[in-house]
This record gives sequence, structure tokens and C-alpha cells, in this order.
Amino acid sequence: MTIDRKESRKKRIQRVLPEARVVADPFHGLQDAGRRMDEARRVERRTGHRLPRWPLLKNEADLTERQAKELATIRQHFRNVAQFHWVKEQLRDVYRATSPEEAKAILDRILFEAEGASDAALVPWGRTLKRWKNEILADHPGGHRTATPRACTRRSNG
Repeated sequence: MTIDRKESRKKRIQRVLPEARVVADPFHGLQDAGRRMDEARRVERRTGHRLPRWPLLKNEADLTERQAKELATIRQHFRNVAQFHWVKEQLRDVYRATSPEEAKAILDRILFEAEGASDAALVPWGRTLKRWKNEILADHPGGHRTATPRACTRRSNG
């Protein structure tokens, strides 16, 4: 079953359907990554720095030349925001991985970096990803989804 990363839903599914394979929904995972990264950007804005939003949220391959330059500046001058952006992009790569081994290697690298992060908000995010590691890795080539995220949410809430 594909679900968002809510512990209560995961526990309920495991209790009601113990044989069900729980998969962390990639859409919700990347949405959460974007939200966390944008919060790090807003923290910097509160200190008086103006950081553009789109270079951080867009897929790097889709950036305009100007946005790519803005992203390079952010990476150079705003370490915490750059760390959140790196994790977000690496998480995208987990879902783009062509093999389970590649996905696991990328996720392990994320977990290692998050564990030693200088930003206090990045450490608990890393712990959340670690708790959901198996469910995140369950969704990539070679795996399968049993239903759409919305359908699973309706069923698990019903």
C-alpha cells in the first residue's frame, strides 16, 4: 500500500493488514522535502537576506540561466539552505535510481549527511527518513505499487 509518511497510518495498516507491503509515496516525500527546504530559505529571509524561491524548488535541469546563477550563489553563501536543497535533490535521485542498490546507496548518503548536519532542523528530518528507509526504497524500478496514493489513503482512513 502506498501511503504518505504518517506513522499512525503505517501502524494501522500493519495492524489491520499485516501482510501488506507499505510503500512511502514519492509525491508526498518530495512535497515534504520542498516544504522543509523552503522553510530553511524563509529562516534566512528573516535575517534580512533575500533568497529567491524557484531556483531551490525547481528541478535543476529546468532552471533558467539566471536561476542557475542564483542557485550557485545560494550554495556558496547559505550553507544551511544549500544542505536542505542537496537533500531534496538527492531524494529525487532515490526515486530516479535505476536499481535498488543505487537507490539504497543514495539514501544511505542522505542519512549520513543529515546525521552530521550543522542545521538543527536537518537532523530530525534525517531521522524521519531513516525510520521510513524500507518504505522509501520499496518504490523504485523492480518494485510495484498496489494502488494509487489517494485510493490507499481513503482505504486506510475508512
